[in-house]
Amino acid sequence: MLRRFDIEETQRFVHTVDAELSAPCSLVLAGETALSLGYCPDRSIVDLEVWSTTDRVIWTAAERAGEMIPRPIRLRQSPLVQPEMSFEGRLQESPVLTGMRSLKVLVPEAHDLVLLLAPRALSPSAFADLHRNHPLSLPTLVERYHEMARELPVPRERLKASFLVIVAKLFGDAKAAALGREFGGGTGLAGRAQ
Repeated sequence: MLRRFDIEETQRFVHTVDAELSAPCSLVLAGETALSLGYCPDRSIVDLEVWSTTDRVIWTAAERAGEMIPRPIRLRQSPLVQPEMSFEGRLQESPVLTGMRSLKVLVPEAHDLVLLLAPRALSPSAFADLHRNHPLSLPTLVERYHEMARELPVPRERLKASFLVIVAKLFGDAKAAALGREFGGGTGLAGRAQ
């Protein structure tokens, strides 16, 4: 079983990384890491998934920080990294990773994060937690779906099916079914996880 890290352990590690930096850097988090450190701090993480960083020195700083504490957290590059994506203009600072000297930690805006996480096999409860902590707008989600469906390196049908499952979980089956009809084809809700 993978070791999970709570918010206090994560904050301690990231502050140690910050202390190892000699110049300003920014780090964009992705995946469940961004979900936890941007919106749901009660959710533990297994690593720090990184979308991008402004400088390679962050990897060296993380390695040195890992030698200083008993249980370091591994940095891992996101598998979905693409050159420029529209969501990057809407990045926000992590509300739980603040007070650092050189490191600025950013996370995708909540609606963007839902789309980035949609193709992953996450429990629908992860999206419900985000929605409970930071209420989402269905029109904004649909707008971002259309925008990001062209950018994400995921089969369109898979993204659509995952997205409709999330909409059903957050806004109800009727809204998801209506969107499924609007998108063309079925609703994509057959056998969805509850």
